[in-house]
Amino acid sequence: MMFLLSPYFYFMVLVFYLVSNGFFFMDFIKDNKVANRVGVAFLLMVWILDSFFIGARILLLHEWPLFSAFQATMLFSWLLISLSVIFTFFYRIDFFVFFLNLCGLLFALFDVMVHGHAGSEIIHQSDLLVVHISAALLSYIAFSIAAIFSLLYLLESSSLRLKRFDSGPFRRLPPLEKLDRFAFRASLVGVPLLFLAIVLGAIWYYILTGHVVDMDAKPVVSVLLFLLYTFYLYLRVKGKVSGRKAAWLNILAFVLVIINFLVVSAFVSSFHRW
Repeated sequence: MMFLLSPYFYFMVLVFYLVSNGFFFMDFIKDNKVANRVGVAFLLMVWILDSFFIGARILLLHEWPLFSAFQATMLFSWLLISLSVIFTFFYRIDFFVFFLNLCGLLFALFDVMVHGHAGSEIIHQSDLLVVHISAALLSYIAFSIAAIFSLLYLLESSSLRLKRFDSGPFRRLPPLEKLDRFAFRASLVGVPLLFLAIVLGAIWYYILTGHVVDMDAKPVVSVLLFLLYTFYLYLRVKGKVSGRKAAWLNILAFVLVIINFLVVSAFVSSFHRW
């Protein structure tokens, strides 16, 4: 049982995750159905092993996967894997699972290289903090989905413009209008979740310290992120931006999500380590 808690077990999970992405990439390049099925099999194995890993830490160490940078990113990766499994079996959208898994793998690898297997936990834990971190992670999940649909939109759009659609892999994608709509709806879910996370984080910090949040990099970038996505939604609702411009704006906003979640927390913020 203790092997489930070791870094070797988690690294084994990452290797299987990498193999799964490799088979999905083969399907992406050559329309290989066998590779797709093998990739799905490895994905299920990764989900099961990752679930055992998180479950063992909760049951044996009484450690909820929220209160350190490593734990939060581990949970974020597991949520992406779970979404991949759901989309694979219930909402078949070609290549979406590949890019979703690639996103989760990159997050997990970055966190392992930066924080290692452990990482310091937050000392002053509370139910309010749990909801704050959970809302933030769910908003990042929604923004990840929106960015992937925007990326698929740009790839399919470029394939059409270059007249390579009939023979290229993107012929298996939904129409551009549907991809654009999916990206908008995912962003629409993420914005209120991020707003909730910001408000609850400010309340938790005030209860803890007795004053409002200082001008720390993490809350500042989070507010900028909220304003950027709100601006994107405003432009979409008003019909002032659509298509490729909307997709590029969504992807640029997601770059800020990555910077905020990984770089700012690890290297810039003075107190926000998750």
